[in-house]
Amino acid sequence: MNPTDKPTPATLSLTGFLVVVLVCLLWGGSIPTIKLSEHGLPPLLLATGRIALATLLLLVYTRFTHEPVMLPRHYGWHGVALGLLFGLTMVLVYLGLVLTNAARGTIFYSTKPFWVAVGAHFLVSGDRLTPRKLVGLALALVGVYLTFWSPGAAGPEMDRGNLMEIAAALCFSAIALYTKWLNNREKLNPFQTLFPMMLFAIPILLISSLIFEWGYPIKIYLSDLLAFGYQSLVVQFLSYILWFWLIYRFPVSQVASFTFLVPLVGVILSPIFLGEPTPPILWLGLAFVAAGIVLVNWPKRVHQP
Repeated sequence: MNPTDKPTPATLSLTGFLVVVLVCLLWGGSIPTIKLSEHGLPPLLLATGRIALATLLLLVYTRFTHEPVMLPRHYGWHGVALGLLFGLTMVLVYLGLVLTNAARGTIFYSTKPFWVAVGAHFLVSGDRLTPRKLVGLALALVGVYLTFWSPGAAGPEMDRGNLMEIAAALCFSAIALYTKWLNNREKLNPFQTLFPMMLFAIPILLISSLIFEWGYPIKIYLSDLLAFGYQSLVVQFLSYILWFWLIYRFPVSQVASFTFLVPLVGVILSPIFLGEPTPPILWLGLAFVAAGIVLVNWPKRVHQP
């Protein structure tokens, strides 16, 4: 049965709460494990394999659930456009992490809700920037500034990496707004945007790998393979299935309000997995960004008649 056929509860259930926390924990480990897998394998080639495997798993999953995975024929080119945006997002994420560290990459990439809020103000009817959202955006900008200029962040290479992670967040935000626009025009299940988005990103990533990584020395370590498996099976496939299960069964604003956990988990895991330094000002920047995420995604108060 299509999840959209079920009424949406007013609040998160205990199961919903546990699942959304699990998803945020899984996403929080995404950037550190990408950085971990870059020790011996070309980053963009890894990204290509990750998306290709997740796309295959999604196809198998939807065959069992009998869900369509392609957009209607007259919307087919939108799937290509989503794939181009997602491919560019992954190129920026992976190449950015070659230049910057995982803790900062996590914080910058987690600014997605703010760019979505700004874009929605101009592009989505009825989704305006409220005073609360503006405060959240201001806090996030302070957090980004502190993170960008925190000790250990100096240097043109790291600056480029930081800017690439912010650009990746902007691209992913464009995907979110694009998907919302498509869903407003045509009733779609989530897989009809997720599948073509991943499918058409594969050639973008493969071509980018051939351009930027030709002659890259390849050494295979167990940690690389484990991180690749986590990225493909857990992050790109399982977590997205769980996320769509959540947003089709519970209020999206309540689900999104937990995403402040993502940068928190990423910054905690970075020194554990990678031995990265996390100076106090970096934690302060994280606190500002996390507080901004909470304010931007704070559920609207429902006025009872």
